[in-house]
Amino acid sequence: MKPCAVRRAFVLATVLAWSVTAVAVSRPALAANPGKPAPAVNDNDGSGWKTGARWIQFRAGYAKAQGMDEPDGGGGYGFGFQRMMSDRMSLGINLQHDLLGTFGAASKIEIPVVLEMLWHYRWSAGLYPYVGGGVGAAYRYTYRTGDDQSSWQPMLSLTIGTDYPIGKNKVLGLDIRLAGVSSDEPQNPVFGEEGPRSVHWSMKLTYAVTY
Repeated sequence: MKPCAVRRAFVLATVLAWSVTAVAVSRPALAANPGKPAPAVNDNDGSGWKTGARWIQFRAGYAKAQGMDEPDGGGGYGFGFQRMMSDRMSLGINLQHDLLGTFGAASKIEIPVVLEMLWHYRWSAGLYPYVGGGVGAAYRYTYRTGDDQSSWQPMLSLTIGTDYPIGKNKVLGLDIRLAGVSSDEPQNPVFGEEGPRSVHWSMKLTYAVTY
C-alpha cells in the first residue's frame, strides 16, 4: 500500500473512532432495569444558537492544496471559538494545522488563522447548517525539502457546514473550508513554483461544547 493510502486510512479511522466515541459518551447510560431506558436528554433545545452562546470547537479531518502538481492531501486538525451575536449570526476565530501533502520525506504544511462570520439556519430534521466567510493569514512552511521556506501569507476563506446537537451543550458537525491563499515564495526544489494565489480546502469533523 502506498504511504499516502496508509496515511488516509489512518486519518479516516481516527476520525471515525473519535466521532463514535463522542456520540457514545454524550448519551445517558441505560438504567439498571434493562427494560427501562434512562430518560432521554433534550438533545435539540437549540440553546447553543441563542444570542450570547459561546462555542469551543475541535476539528480533525482532511486537507489538501488544489492543483495539478500538488501532492496528495494529508490530515489536519484545528481549534475554534465563536460567539452567537444573534440567533442567526456568529463571530469567531479559528486556528488550524494542516498537512497539505508530502513528496517522500518532504512536507508542505499550513497554519491558517481566520476571523470569520457565519450565518446559521435550522432545518426540521434537527440540523443546523451554516455558511460564511472570513479573512486572516496563513503561516506556510516546507520541511525536509533541501531548501525549506516559510512565510506568512494573507488569505480569504469560504466556509459551509452543518451541526447537530448530540447532548446537552454538545454538538457534532461537518465543516468544509475553501481558502484562497496568496503566495510570493520562490521555487522549491521539491514542490516547484506556485502561482500568485493557490486554493486550499479541508473537510473536518467538528466536536463542540457550548455554554
